[in-house]
Amino acid sequence: MGLFNATLVMVSYLFISFFGVVLAKENSFILGRVNMQGAIIDTACTISFGNQKQTIDMGMLSLSELVHHGTSRSWFFSIKLTNCMSGYNKADSLKKFNVTFDGERDGKSLVLKVMHWRGHSKLSILMGM
Repeated sequence: MGLFNATLVMVSYLFISFFGVVLAKENSFILGRVNMQGAIIDTACTISFGNQKQTIDMGMLSLSELVHHGTSRSWFFSIKLTNCMSGYNKADSLKKFNVTFDGERDGKSLVLKVMHWRGHSKLSILMGM
């Protein structure tokens, strides 16, 4: 390839590049703008099948006993977590997790307290306040 051909190719390339930039700038007003936002959500663990829907039979509770003692007996339940992500710091992930309880709010001025199996109080849920 001669010097003339190389120069012609270079000038053609620069012209096409410049013309393409001008067209892109000119058409950008026609195309508009798109804003995107969001989050990537990943679950840390899965609740083991058989632990997903539990019913805790609390039996009959006497209102006078609740008022007199201020508490009732404890009912045990467990939630088995599986498929926990390995990317989490294992020491931290074993210390805490969030649980959501839902259902009908039938109670009036009742408190449900969820405690660690060793008796440490973790949270209280006010119902019907």
